[in-house]
Amino acid sequence: AFTLSGFHALQALDPEPCRPFDVDRGGLNIGEGAAVFRLETLERARARRAPVLAVLRGWAMTNDGYHLTAPHQQGRGLAACMVEAMRVAGAGPDEIGYINAHGTGTPLNDVAESRAYAAAFAGRRRPVPVSSTKGHFGHCLGAAGALEAAVTVIAIRAGALFPTLRLGNPVECAEVDWLKGEPRRQPLPAAMSVSAGFGGSNAALVLGAYPA
Repeated sequence: AFTLSGFHALQALDPEPCRPFDVDRGGLNIGEGAAVFRLETLERARARRAPVLAVLRGWAMTNDGYHLTAPHQQGRGLAACMVEAMRVAGAGPDEIGYINAHGTGTPLNDVAESRAYAAAFAGRRRPVPVSSTKGHFGHCLGAAGALEAAVTVIAIRAGALFPTLRLGNPVECAEVDWLKGEPRRQPLPAAMSVSAGFGGSNAALVLGAYPA
């Protein structure tokens, strides 16, 4: 009740099922869920003959220092986070085959996030495929990043790009290929999972297939 009251006070909740990145989005839905990863060196995993689900190629964290709850309007911190994660991974923008977005469905977040993609992936040969899975699970708050990273690993292993549920009229962003409708099948050597929390805290993971 405390959590719901807080988001209600922020006018961030949608009484209907949420529609991330839709022009007519009304807010987020609170969800419940969790995911756990075992992160270890490749040498150690091979030594114990563990099934390697994916490789963490790069990561980054930034902080906007902009507002306690609202994202930076231009998404500058999030854009810088994605660019740094790609630099650490040694991957160019064209190598990222899919992004599992933060995508809450709130009016402020989705616009700021789309602007961050426009900045981070400017010059890419084709629009980058992006979807939010919060339409499936809701916003699981502190567990959201791990859960969405797990979905990204599943996408890599299955060679499937998952759509955003209930996305009918996406917000305008020329640099983004908004995924909607049916899942799209294609090889996925590298993908990104993006999170953006209160206080301007941003994180991005670049995950790769194993073996490459």
